[in-house]
Amino acid sequence: MPNSAPAPFVILDTLRARIFRAPAGVPVLLRETEIAKEFGLSRTPIRQVLQTLAYEHLLETRMGVGSVAPPLDPATRRDDFDAYAQVTLAAARMKSNVITPDTKMTLAGVAQLARSETTRDVDFFINVSVRSANALADVITNQIVADAFRAARWKVVRWRVQDLRANPQAFWDMTAQTLTRMANAVESDDPALLMEVAAGIIVDLSTPIEAAET
Repeated sequence: MPNSAPAPFVILDTLRARIFRAPAGVPVLLRETEIAKEFGLSRTPIRQVLQTLAYEHLLETRMGVGSVAPPLDPATRRDDFDAYAQVTLAAARMKSNVITPDTKMTLAGVAQLARSETTRDVDFFINVSVRSANALADVITNQIVADAFRAARWKVVRWRVQDLRANPQAFWDMTAQTLTRMANAVESDDPALLMEVAAGIIVDLSTPIEAAET
């Protein structure tokens, strides 16, 4: 009988999204044994997935507890956004960066989706955000900087999910605009300009969106 267990990259995406969806003040505990049972795999590939999430700074290992995605701390929000902006500006200075047709297609596609999709929920945001983040990371040919870019971006995604919950309408209006700005910037075929625009967008998003009136 063929193995029906999902591939490790699918598990990685699933667990990453689970962390993204967690409420701001709630830690996410990922136990190796429980996850292996959930996905029908041995503990070895699960351990590798958890190590990847730790490498991305989404998880930390606590003795006697397991792998934990710590809760978001409102006091560090500005620093988290600034870290992403600074890594992105550092990436903009890489002379070997290159914009590929796939990058253009992806950024144009997610911008169009954000403008037209009617089912705009947390999972949809995670999908377009991960796709756009990976497209931008693919521009960066230096793997060390690309990895740092992704790790910094994932922390920002966690914060943006909280903004979405606070005020969905304001969030999606802003998100559609920012994705369109990136889609326009990529058409310049200038990697430095694209990354500078991405850094500026993150600075613009660093202030929390006010909760919608009820």
